[in-house]
Amino acid sequence: KKLPYSTEELEITQLGKERIAAMFPLYQTKRPWDGYLYLISYDIPEVKHGSRDMLRRYLKTVGCARLQESLWITPYNPRKLLDDFMRERGIDGTMLVSKLGKDGAVGVESLGGLLERIYALRSINQRYETFISHVKKQTKKRQFSLAVEFQTIVADDPQLPFELLPKKWFGNKAYILYQQLYKS
Repeated sequence: KKLPYSTEELEITQLGKERIAAMFPLYQTKRPWDGYLYLISYDIPEVKHGSRDMLRRYLKTVGCARLQESLWITPYNPRKLLDDFMRERGIDGTMLVSKLGKDGAVGVESLGGLLERIYALRSINQRYETFISHVKKQTKKRQFSLAVEFQTIVADDPQLPFELLPKKWFGNKAYILYQQLYKS
């Protein structure tokens, strides 16, 4: 069957390329950090439980991790984002953001141990290491599946500041291999 158009004429515009690229998570090679962790606590009345649930989902999307039901942590200053979010929903004044230095602790757990646990860093790092071993055994036929494997890891990676990651972090090496794979 003849198509009503020539496939030679089809071309993805720059905007189309940008929209496609935006659908995939990016591995951030620059992660500026001010040296603090931020604890976020809130007390939203039960009558506004819908807003509270929306806040929890929002906290996850901006890279926060839950410590307790209404206590979250993030290495990136959330003040502006959260102030805007709270004001738009009429729940401003119900949140407290506290700064915690990188040498601090929460309970008896060190910050390094805490971050590793709540962000599942050990599991993510193992997945990066497995990806690296898969790339070393790769064939041309597997390039697409390797790209998908890397993208699924990046989607789960909280991309914490490099200073807060375990000493032997495989994310950077995996990213370099992914770039080489992507170019070929």
